[in-house]
Amino acid sequence: MTFDAISKQIPGFYFGRFDLRCGSLEDLYQGNIKIMELNGCGAEPAHIYHPGYSLRKAIAVLLTHWRNIFIIARENKQRGVQYISLKEALQHYKKFKAATAAA
Repeated sequence: MTFDAISKQIPGFYFGRFDLRCGSLEDLYQGNIKIMELNGCGAEPAHIYHPGYSLRKAIAVLLTHWRNIFIIARENKQRGVQYISLKEALQHYKKFKAATAAA
């Protein structure tokens, strides 16, 4: 099973990060994995926080990440998907902040 095949089963999913667990690199190649979590485009590339990863590289990775999100959003807009309003975005943010504070 490939990540592309998994992703295609999720309507509207185009970009994100899979957090997974496997016993070995060979298990990964064979598809013997357990998906622990699927993070959408708002999730940062986690590898930038590894010790020894340079700030310059991290910034370059984030800029690429945000560029890809912009490209996907623009293509979705061309397909008729409307952007949410600032008011809606703030409402989502407040719900998210409240949920994470309660956890």
